[in-house]
Amino acid sequence: MKYLPDGFKDSVKLESARATRRIAEKDELTEPPKEKISTIQKYANTSFVNVLLEGSVYTRLEKTAEKLGTTPDILISNALLLTLKKLEGRTKKEL
Repeated sequence: MKYLPDGFKDSVKLESARATRRIAEKDELTEPPKEKISTIQKYANTSFVNVLLEGSVYTRLEKTAEKLGTTPDILISNALLLTLKKLEGRTKKEL
């Protein structure tokens, strides 16, 4: 199926389509996941937080890291930092 380039579309329809995509993106990263895979424990007297992963998820992560030639902690760190950067960029656009 072919679509018209944005230049040929009615601006009102185009804006509503963009708004719909923004809402869909927002739900993807801010809604709770279908399955619970982690628990976060925060302690008042320390400067760190414990993130506990389900064993099955960590096993999948280990296998993926091994195939990529890296370690699970690097994958987790990069995933968290990239997601945080994306969310921070989105909040700056909304302001």
